[in-house]
Amino acid sequence: IWGATGSGKTTQLPQFLFEAGYGNPDSPNPGMIGVTQPRRVAAVSMAKRVGEELGEFSDQVSYQIRFESTASSKTAIKFMTDGILIREIAEDFSLSKYSVIVIDEAHERSVNTDILIGMVSRIVDLRKAMQEEDPSVKPLKLVVMSATLRISDFTQNPNLFRQGPPPLVQAQGRQYPVTIHFSRRTHRDYVEEAFRK
Repeated sequence: IWGATGSGKTTQLPQFLFEAGYGNPDSPNPGMIGVTQPRRVAAVSMAKRVGEELGEFSDQVSYQIRFESTASSKTAIKFMTDGILIREIAEDFSLSKYSVIVIDEAHERSVNTDILIGMVSRIVDLRKAMQEEDPSVKPLKLVVMSATLRISDFTQNPNLFRQGPPPLVQAQGRQYPVTIHFSRRTHRDYVEEAFRK
């Protein structure tokens, strides 16, 4: 579980994983990095931003939303909506194409997100059991990300993580003080006055 404040975590974590070798067919973790977003616009914009930041590796970043996909055989980082990943679980319950699943904005607690966290936590155990039988099967890692999540809902839930509470990483973001000032009189042109201030 990754708790952070600030907007950079969604783009930084997939890049860190990619730079660590996840998603590379020649690495010990050849499966894709899957990142879920609760909204379609977020999935598309995050994929474009991460692609720009990765520079020469931008062709390995893609997105998939309903009725639209840029995924290819070269894809290493795939942004998608929660519903898309649920549909992929219906086709391949072990999520064999993935090394890491990152569930972002978990605090929104949509129906899809809650179902996904419950299912993927079981798939993590399944992949671990599959690896014990067949060493060529790699384990699946699950990262749940949120800026404002009540962490106890997850860490103290034995039904969700049966092997014990997962590791918790808290990354503090920069916070700046905010002050509020009121005008004595209401100005007719609000935009002009805001610009002047």
